[in-house]
Amino acid sequence: MSNTKHQLVEYGSDYLVYGEKDPVTRNSFVAGEKVVLCVEARSLISLRSLEDIKRECPHCGNRLNQNLTISGAVKPSLVKPIINTVPARPSNSNNAPVFWGAAVVFIAICFIASALGLFGTLTAITGSATPIRTHSSPTIVPSQPEPTSMPRSTSTARPISPPATQSSGVSTSCSMVKVNVDKTSSGTVLHITPCSGSGYNLPPLPDGTYEVASSNKFIVYVSADYDGSVYIAKIGDVNLTRLGRLRQDHNFSVFFRSETPSYRLVLSDSWLTIYEEKFGQNASYAIPTKFTR
Repeated sequence: MSNTKHQLVEYGSDYLVYGEKDPVTRNSFVAGEKVVLCVEARSLISLRSLEDIKRECPHCGNRLNQNLTISGAVKPSLVKPIINTVPARPSNSNNAPVFWGAAVVFIAICFIASALGLFGTLTAITGSATPIRTHSSPTIVPSQPEPTSMPRSTSTARPISPPATQSSGVSTSCSMVKVNVDKTSSGTVLHITPCSGSGYNLPPLPDGTYEVASSNKFIVYVSADYDGSVYIAKIGDVNLTRLGRLRQDHNFSVFFRSETPSYRLVLSDSWLTIYEEKFGQNASYAIPTKFTR
C-alpha cells in the first residue's frame, strides 16, 4: 500500500473545476468536503467513496493505507475534468420515474377499459330497432317489452302443451270486438269493430295470425313471412308497435327451412306466448303496460 501519489485535501470553493464529479457516486464535490487527490491522474475521489471501494483508487488502481493527512485545499493546476470509468452506485431516487411511469400506464389502461364498458352499456341501452313505416299513413313504432319476474322467452324445442286460450284466424276471446280479415293486393287488412265506436282498418300486413286480449284492450298479430314479426296495437288505435321478430330473436327453425309457420297464440294481459307447431318451438313476449290500461 502506498500514499506517495495521493493527498487528502479539502475541496475549496475557490478551486472548483468544471465537470469535476466523484467517480463513484457521480455527484459534484462541495466546498469543505474531504477528497483524495490522485497526483498521477490529476483527479479527485471522495474519501467516503474511497472507503466504500476498500481504499482502491479508481484512477490509478493503487490501494491506499489509512495514513492520509490533510494537506490543504486542492489547486486547480493539479486537477483535470474526469471521465468516470467506475459505475455509480444506484440511487433509490432513480426508481421514482419508473414507478410513476408504471402508475400512469396502469391508470390509463383502467380508464380505457371503463370507457369501453360504458360505451357497450350505452350501446345495449340505446340499440333498439328503428321505427318502420308502411306505405299507408299509420306508423309502426318498435317497442321494448317491459321486464317482469317471468322469463321473457325461450326457443328450446319441446312438446307443445295445450294453451289456455288460442287462436288461428278469427278470434273468439271477445264477442264484443269483431275482426274481419280482408286479403288485398297490398296485404292482409284487419277491419276492427271495437266494443264502442265505429270500425277501422289496420295497415296492410303479411299473412299471419292474430288474437284479441280478453280485456278487449289490445290485439296482437304474428306474421308468417320470412322473419315472423310480432305486432301489438291498442283497440281503437291504427298504429302498430313491433314487439320483436321470431327469426332474429329466437331462431325459429321454420324460417330456415323455407316453410310457412303454423302458429298458436296464448294471450293474457301480461304475456304473449307463440307456439310454432311444425317444429315444436315457442317464445314469449311481455305485454307493455301502456296497452293494458
